[in-house]
Amino acid sequence: MNFFYATHIHGSTIVLPPDESHHCLHVLRMKQGEEAIVVDGRGNLYHCILSINKGKECYMEINSYEQIQPRPYHLHLAMACLKNHERMEWLVEKATEIGIDEISFLNTRYTERKHFNVERLQKIAISAMKQSQKAFLPKIHPQLIPFTNFLENHPPVSQKYIAHCYANLTERLSLARVCNAGETVLCLIGPEGDFSEEEVKLALDHNFIPVSLGNARLRSETAALAVCFTLAIKNEAEL
Repeated sequence: MNFFYATHIHGSTIVLPPDESHHCLHVLRMKQGEEAIVVDGRGNLYHCILSINKGKECYMEINSYEQIQPRPYHLHLAMACLKNHERMEWLVEKATEIGIDEISFLNTRYTERKHFNVERLQKIAISAMKQSQKAFLPKIHPQLIPFTNFLENHPPVSQKYIAHCYANLTERLSLARVCNAGETVLCLIGPEGDFSEEEVKLALDHNFIPVSLGNARLRSETAALAVCFTLAIKNEAEL
């Protein structure tokens, strides 16, 4: 069954956006009367048929509707903006497939890239959502946020962690062991070269718990994905 993403829903009719209409008409070559699924990224899933395909617009007629239950946990990943934009794109794609709710990008001491293409990342997240047949689209915060500002102004959560590689600063607990299922989680991931020691100490002052993601030294995007896997497996096992 073909999956589409749309937010323009009027009664029993869904209007696909231009890029989705193009995919429907010129890539999939769907015909009137064919069935499809449309999601709005907020947990609503619609079983539809293609009713009108004229010009550059596609209209879907809703046959039935489901409200998909969200995951039992909420994961907000806050990581340094990476130097290689392709690695950020890869992370957004894979994290969306595994399960994530929010992504913030931070400006840390060792952050080299000071900007990112949020529209490109959003398109990748939409594609990954459809590929994995999910109904929820993660929120990608559009601005690069100074590290200190983020620590002082992030929304309240029940669990907050910082993953870093400084064994000399403080004991680091295994994220798999310390995290609890069914809660809201915020995890900080540093840039290439890690956070500075001062940044780690500042996060600890703001009650972030230092955690380890294993014995191997991971790339930033791999560490971020490891957090997604850990939370997904933890919640699947315990809930």
